[in-house]
Amino acid sequence: MFFLEGYFLGVEDGFCFSEVPVAMKIFYPYPEEFTFNKAREIQTIHTCHALARHGCEVILGAARRPGVLSKTVLDYFRLQPLPTLKLLFLPRFIHFTRNIVVSFQTLFLNYLRDYVVKARAAGEIDLIYTRHLKVADFCLKQNFGIPIIFESHEVFSLGQVDSPGKFKRLFDQENYVYSHVQGLVTISNHLKDYLQAHFPIHGPVARASDGVDLELFGSLNGSTVDCNLIIYTGSLFGWKGVDTIIKAMCYLPRQRLWVLGGSAREILEKQTLAEQWKVRERCLFRGYVSRAELTEPLAKAYIGVLPNHREEISERFTSPLKLFEYMAAGKVIVASDLPSIREILDESKAYLCPPASPRSLAEAIDSVYRDHEGAQRRIAVAKETARHFSWDCRAKTICKFLEHVMVNSK
Repeated sequence: MFFLEGYFLGVEDGFCFSEVPVAMKIFYPYPEEFTFNKAREIQTIHTCHALARHGCEVILGAARRPGVLSKTVLDYFRLQPLPTLKLLFLPRFIHFTRNIVVSFQTLFLNYLRDYVVKARAAGEIDLIYTRHLKVADFCLKQNFGIPIIFESHEVFSLGQVDSPGKFKRLFDQENYVYSHVQGLVTISNHLKDYLQAHFPIHGPVARASDGVDLELFGSLNGSTVDCNLIIYTGSLFGWKGVDTIIKAMCYLPRQRLWVLGGSAREILEKQTLAEQWKVRERCLFRGYVSRAELTEPLAKAYIGVLPNHREEISERFTSPLKLFEYMAAGKVIVASDLPSIREILDESKAYLCPPASPRSLAEAIDSVYRDHEGAQRRIAVAKETARHFSWDCRAKTICKFLEHVMVNSK
């Protein structure tokens, strides 16, 4: 029933590692289909691929989607097949008719359990690594007898919880996972500090920021840059601040804005907002594009914006992929001045401004054009810094941390 195909080191926290790496067999459950429009898909496949390149044997267990094979996924993300990386597709969706498809996470988890039991008995996996809270909770309660590592990206109980009952369920689940996992990886220091202050964490903790494909984004040709073109890439959630850059365009009459990302409904909402602010003719909305399709517009743009708002996930917990892509691609970066952003950027690498203020954002963008030499210096420093945030650097951080977990779990 299984479908199988074939540096910033947050552990500056005082861990000691052996000189000889431990060959680890990692199972990475990902209880979603690959739909090719989510940042977490990019982060997951690149993390697994980089871990496999660094000597780990990795099995990525995703939800099965008709027509999607290992080659489909790897080709889309411009990744080469590796003998140490396999994709396992587990059932999650029941197709009642051609048009009626129902998702059952319990179905995926049951197949996951059966697979882990068999693979563990056959010596095919040494540990489980996941970024999904429900999967971590489920695996911990199965007593598989192998380390469970959870990679945290946010605190779900701090999100937009619509009832006290849901808040309690989320908090209890987080409390259980954080107090029982054998290792915890966070994507930012602020998130790490928050979790250590609010949950009874007993295992080791490491920080591993997100990464960037340096081969793809670091080689973009800057000769075609349009100095009046501003770009935003990624999702259009409210806290991402896309409304702010759209409104800021009314103070930037010579500039144009390209927004790459978002669903059809979200794009329509942003187009309506642009019309209301009388900037529609200077704003292009393209929706989600592939990694390969992103390179041309990113190469052409001069300024990359991160106009995040001051919300919990944005202020302290996020590690945006677009940030590292802007850095590697040699864009002038204009970003909201938030603690999560300052973990990576400062005034030597970017122009920072107060969040959620269209006029402040416009003024920061204006300052780019008044400070050509300063803008070029920031581009150079940010591009050099991006070298430390490759997926390979991230994999080295995680590998060393997992080695520590494995050695201490015996």
